[in-house]
Amino acid sequence: EKFVRRAIKDAVTCVADLHEAGVAHRGLSGAAFVLDSQGMDKNVIPKNAPLSRVRLQFLGFSDSASVANMNDDLNSLGYVLLELLLSPALYPDDYYGPLPPVSDGDSLKRLYDDIFDCDILKLRDYCANEEAWDGVVRLLDTTDGWAFLGTALGANDKRRATPGLLTARALLGSNFL
Repeated sequence: EKFVRRAIKDAVTCVADLHEAGVAHRGLSGAAFVLDSQGMDKNVIPKNAPLSRVRLQFLGFSDSASVANMNDDLNSLGYVLLELLLSPALYPDDYYGPLPPVSDGDSLKRLYDDIFDCDILKLRDYCANEEAWDGVVRLLDTTDGWAFLGTALGANDKRRATPGLLTARALLGSNFL
C-alpha cells in the first residue's frame, strides 16, 4: 500500500513538474512512466522495494501547457493510475479466485466515460463486486482515494462544478497521497 501510494504521488509530481515547466505531455499512458529503483534487479519489484523515483518519458507529442492540454494530461493520468490500481500485480498474494474483467486503459475509459457516465461512485460499486479488487477498494475507501481519482478523471469534463484549470500540484494536496 505504501509503495503504491508513493509511486502514485511520484507520478503526479512528474506531471506537476512538467506542467510548471510550461509543457503538457499529451500522450500519457502507463508506458510513459518509468520506475527507477536503486540496487535492484529492474525486472523484479518485490513489495518492499525501495522506490527511488518515477520518471516520465516519451515527450514526442508534448506541446505548450495550455489549460486544455493540462486537463487532458490529468484525465489521462487518472486512467493510468486506475489501470495501475486494478492491475493483477496488486491482487492479494493468496488470491486464487476468478480473474476480474479486463482492466486495461481503453476498457476502463469506456466503462467510466460511457457506461458509468463519469460517476466515480458507480465505478466504485463495480470494483467492489470483484473479489480480486477488495484491497484496492478498501484503500480508496479509507483515504479519500475515490475523490482523488474522480478529480483526476474529471479534469477535462465540461460538466465539472468548477470548469477551468485543475493542476497536478493541487492533486498532490489530496488526503489520498
